[in-house]
Amino acid sequence: MEMQRQEDGAVPGGTSLGGTRLGRAVRDGADWPTAATQGSAAGAGTWQAASLLDDSVAQALVEANAGFIERLAARVGTLGEGADERTQPAVFGLPLDGGRRVLRLLGPERHRLAGAHFALFDLRFGDALFWSTALRSPPVVAESRVTGDTTRWVREAVVLAWHLAQRGDLAAALTLGMTPAVQSLWSTMRLGALDAAAVAAEGVLQARWAGHPRLWPQLLGAVERNDPAALAAARHLGWQLLATDGLRPAMVRRRGLRADIRG
Repeated sequence: MEMQRQEDGAVPGGTSLGGTRLGRAVRDGADWPTAATQGSAAGAGTWQAASLLDDSVAQALVEANAGFIERLAARVGTLGEGADERTQPAVFGLPLDGGRRVLRLLGPERHRLAGAHFALFDLRFGDALFWSTALRSPPVVAESRVTGDTTRWVREAVVLAWHLAQRGDLAAALTLGMTPAVQSLWSTMRLGALDAAAVAAEGVLQARWAGHPRLWPQLLGAVERNDPAALAAARHLGWQLLATDGLRPAMVRRRGLRADIRG
């Protein structure tokens, strides 16, 4: 499958992440709403990031996040109390301490965590080279690879990604961090290729921004304390990271152009 060229920062259909309200807010340093300002005079002119997604996408994202949380907790639960940071430094990329905090979450707390307005999981939707290679030479799908809770969940996440990629709007970028080049690849993928894509995705499944020093600690602390303002702030941080990731290709391109001009 040959990759279609896309303008940096654009998705099929010509929409630019940098041109959205989300992109402009990060680029221009605008103040974003928090739970403390929503509905107040101070927040009257602001907007909620979640309003960019329709109800069906938002619900599908909650379900996908809930499935990932269950898979993450189950994986941590298999390690036992004897595991430590030296023998098991991370689970799906998340430090073991964070994974154990996820495992201890009760049902309502897990539901609050799943309600982040972005995917808590990463299937390398920002890596066009990976997906170009995986879809051009897909792995052989063995029957044993399409059983088990994690594999079934990955297949569901892949189907979600495929549907979002077909929309041709910003949904895939805003929820999954799918870059324009990857969205172009996925938008032309045939249904028969989804099993192979799921096998490729399962091997790279990670917690989203697992290495960020503040995101997961803030999210987990907020849901543990049932603190709406703290949870809004953590979601805000996630959207800033998402917008920055989306703007980075265009920013790199502009730096290159400036360097060429100076040279």
